[in-house]
Amino acid sequence: MARLPTPGGDVGDWGDILNTFLRVSHATDGTLNASVVDTSQIKNGAVTNAKLDSTTQSALAAAYQKPVGGIPESDLASSLQTKIDAGGTAYQKPGTGIPEADLSSATQSKIDAGNTAYQKPGTGIPKTDLASSVQTSLSNADSAVQTVNSKNPTAGDVTLSKSDVGLSNVDNTSDASKPVSTATQTALNTKLTASSNLSDLGSASSARTNLGLGGAATLNVGATNGTVAAGDDSRLVGALQAKEQTTAPSSPASNDLWYDSTNDLLKRWNGSAWIVAGASSFAPIMTMGTAVSTSGALAINTQSYCSAAGGNLTMTLPTSQTAGTRIIATKSESSTNTVTVTGNIQGIASQSYVLSLVGQTVQFEADSSGSWWPISSRYDLSTLDSRYQLAGSAVGSSLAYSQLATGVGGIATNTTFVDITGMPLTISPVLGTRAVEIQARLVLQPAAATTVSVAIFDATASAIIANSATTVSTASGFVTIYVSIQVTPGAGTRTYRPQISTTSSTACNVYGSNVNNLISYISAIQR
Repeated sequence: MARLPTPGGDVGDWGDILNTFLRVSHATDGTLNASVVDTSQIKNGAVTNAKLDSTTQSALAAAYQKPVGGIPESDLASSLQTKIDAGGTAYQKPGTGIPEADLSSATQSKIDAGNTAYQKPGTGIPKTDLASSVQTSLSNADSAVQTVNSKNPTAGDVTLSKSDVGLSNVDNTSDASKPVSTATQTALNTKLTASSNLSDLGSASSARTNLGLGGAATLNVGATNGTVAAGDDSRLVGALQAKEQTTAPSSPASNDLWYDSTNDLLKRWNGSAWIVAGASSFAPIMTMGTAVSTSGALAINTQSYCSAAGGNLTMTLPTSQTAGTRIIATKSESSTNTVTVTGNIQGIASQSYVLSLVGQTVQFEADSSGSWWPISSRYDLSTLDSRYQLAGSAVGSSLAYSQLATGVGGIATNTTFVDITGMPLTISPVLGTRAVEIQARLVLQPAAATTVSVAIFDATASAIIANSATTVSTASGFVTIYVSIQVTPGAGTRTYRPQISTTSSTACNVYGSNVNNLISYISAIQR
């Protein structure tokens, strides 16, 4: 910011500081800079006319100078002078107001007509001022007699009855004493009485039907026999409900039940996995008699009747099945074609089980690893051919047995028992400690009168576990012998076979069926 030099100071800078200060207002030639001086810095009266330029002086000389006595009319524009002259002839309202004579004739006529208009007296319009017709009507009203329901009020007090006012059915009865209408009472008579507690029902059985109760219990709630169980009933201890759905329930508690509708199995949560519930006591429900005529996968928990009439079939056992799942395969027709069941059998992958005769059946059960185990088999033999005959004998020929020591295998005969080697029954370790009934039935024809015995031989233990004997009194007679025993196979695979024996080395034929259409078989039934 520019300033003056400081006396006694600014040594060596005096000239620069002073020049800076002067350049604010002066040019280098000493004249004032433009716009340095404005009107605020000029003293009033300091500038005379002589100081102005000629243009400014001429403009000032031409400017109008208002006379001291005011602007005369002659100085005004002609248009203003004309208006002023017209104002001098305009109507001037008198001080006492505009007289009627100064008004237009039309206005004067209206004022004159108003002076003759009817003026209402302060006390009202008298009858005589009314039109004659109105006066006549008023006179007639004064002389008319008014009646109420044919009663003349001019005769004195008028007494009206309820009939006079159209209320002939009205009684002066308190609200509490008012009766209901006949229709209302009729409707009320059909309603139930609260204090009767439904004892006044027209038909209790119809009411139950209408309420949709069906067979709902009508017994009292209690905890003893003959009562409906309540929440604290000790009879409900341990009761569980099974949830039927295709997928396993989430977050199950220990011992929760789930009915697996996809695999038709009842399962129980053991705390870590879903297992077949009560696997030691019951088997899944089977779908029986499903016809199959093409190769493919066998359906679980189903008995498939496989027809190989159109050619050999290969049926596959499905993988990754829940323990306890079952499959039954039966050859349903008598062609020479075969039905081969293949899969993981007895823990060995790609194993096969061949069904070659009509009615031949095998039942498999899956273990926890998904392997399939044959738990029963059955042979419905229409003929005993080379595939199912005893060694060294032809179809339909007599079977002679060598006489051995008495009492072999605990049988009180003089002959040994001979295996029917083509009819083995293998029990898988899937059964564990579950009870199984082994059944054997043979259709026989001895060559002479004799006693025929049939036994069940446990090949794993090399011991006869059951037998039955029948006496045939005539030669060539058919006899059907049935024997069964309930066993607990235990761990490991066990094989059972039927055996036969005759007395006195009598020859005996074994048949698949006789004239009564009986069949020879050995099978296992889980109990």
